[in-house]
Amino acid sequence: MATDPNTPRDDQHQDVRLYLLLLTLLVGLVIVAGTVYLSYQHPKLAAPIQAGGSVAAVLAACGAIAIKRR
Repeated sequence: MATDPNTPRDDQHQDVRLYLLLLTLLVGLVIVAGTVYLSYQHPKLAAPIQAGGSVAAVLAACGAIAIKRR
């Protein structure tokens, strides 16, 4: 039995996915705000924080590429 690819799918978990996305964005915002505050209060930590942020950005980009290829 072939299904029509043009029919919209019935996504029963759309609300949960939206809440999970918003929660992830909120946690990310809190982490970034904490990092900015920490580097403002302790300027000696600015270079290690920037290095950690760079590594996190590369890991996030690799994760996004891996998810897109699925």
